[in-house]
Amino acid sequence: GRELWSFVAPETFPKFKRLREASPPLQLPSPSSGTATGAAPVSGARPKDYFFDGTPSSHEGRDGAGNVTRRFLFATARRGGSFVYAFDITTPAAPVFLWQHSARDGTDSAFDDLALTFSGAKAALVAGYPSPVVIFGGGYPGGYDPGGAAAGEDADPPAPCAPTPAQGCGNRIYVLDAATGTVVKSFQSNAGAGGDLANGVAADIALVDSQGSGVIDRGYAVDTGGNVWRIDFDRSGVATWKMTKFATAGNTANRRKFLFAPDVVVLKNYTAVLVGSGDREKPLREAGNDRFYMLKDRATGAVVGRGSGPASNWPINADDTGGGNMADVLSLPASQLRDTLAADTNNGWFYSLAPGEKVVNAPLTAAGIVYFGTNRPASAISATPAGSCRANLGIAKAYGLQFNSGTPGRDLNGDGVLDAGDAAVTLSGGGLPPSPVGGLVSVLDSATNTTVVVPFVIGAGGTAGGAAGLPSQSAPAKVSVKLSKARKKTYWYSRTAP
Repeated sequence: GRELWSFVAPETFPKFKRLREASPPLQLPSPSSGTATGAAPVSGARPKDYFFDGTPSSHEGRDGAGNVTRRFLFATARRGGSFVYAFDITTPAAPVFLWQHSARDGTDSAFDDLALTFSGAKAALVAGYPSPVVIFGGGYPGGYDPGGAAAGEDADPPAPCAPTPAQGCGNRIYVLDAATGTVVKSFQSNAGAGGDLANGVAADIALVDSQGSGVIDRGYAVDTGGNVWRIDFDRSGVATWKMTKFATAGNTANRRKFLFAPDVVVLKNYTAVLVGSGDREKPLREAGNDRFYMLKDRATGAVVGRGSGPASNWPINADDTGGGNMADVLSLPASQLRDTLAADTNNGWFYSLAPGEKVVNAPLTAAGIVYFGTNRPASAISATPAGSCRANLGIAKAYGLQFNSGTPGRDLNGDGVLDAGDAAVTLSGGGLPPSPVGGLVSVLDSATNTTVVVPFVIGAGGTAGGAAGLPSQSAPAKVSVKLSKARKKTYWYSRTAP
């Protein structure tokens, strides 16, 4: 029939919540007993019952009249284990188990690579396949061994992952049919230079409709080894889909770990891939030299060419400033930074964080400014007076940088000048800031008694677009949108789907 597909954010799940409160528990098939590696006890400690600790996602199918024809819910376990579940919740009062996959359950050896399923299962329509799919990374290779010692990425320093009967390394990206759970494609081999996917993919996959066609044709994935990968969904079919290593950051001395999905901005001459490094799973670790990056993907076509064009120089060394390859924002004067970024040889910029400061959420770009949050352990705060109950939650900051230059994008102190002090606002209370979110809200203008639509960002520290606000994690901020005189129309359309 004729359907209009939409994909719904996790925050729109009140019906599922009410279902859980009003109905008997849904009986779920259990994953194999050896998959949950995040809850092994240590001496004197109680086990942690994480269960579904990940972020759920959903998919809705609608007919031409806008009526919901099906509604699916996908859940990953995060620290709860190495498995992913799907449910049909078209009838909220009668949910139906749809499918599940777990590591080493004997159903498909491809899932033996699953680690702790940190990466959310994102639903999409992709080029080259007729039905909706879910896409997610292989997960976070951490947890504890039988003796209670931290394993894999949870060890300090991280230990190289070696697959065991209890855990995979997460070094795979899965594309499954949303309705059946059948593997459509899994990515592990690299189509270009730089080696195959060897590290866990704990972050969500960033999905992009680069051609404005209404169908996803590209994805960007990051891994725990500091690598950025581009996935091309070729319209000619699944057999021609491929993954290419786009960039790499860090080295043995300065290891960078990507745990959150990049944000992607599609421009005329390049696609900006924005991502920050940091080990959020070790928030108290004071060592580390992390950075926030903007990387230019100059292969603007829907499919990367082999051995020619911009991709012939991949993977980009995201820390190399030689020849103007990358611009170190904090070390270059304004004029030199501008010239470096404008050069044909430039592949982006990076912003170096303070020692021990780490990016702890996913970035969001709105009105030309990329927002992201960091946390840095604060040893001085721990020296509190005797009997004090004040918690040491570190120093949390919300950054707002111009996405194309890495320079401050908002006037935090209201002095009319954008300088280094305007790069970030310190959040009251510290802690780990949640990922910023943006949107549009309709409000009543009391002066004109009319309804106006206001763009906003939550999680930017309460300050955005030059308007000062409360430096808290949850305070909303109005975004000032400066439109270019050159505009083009965007059209929405429906398409026939199975």
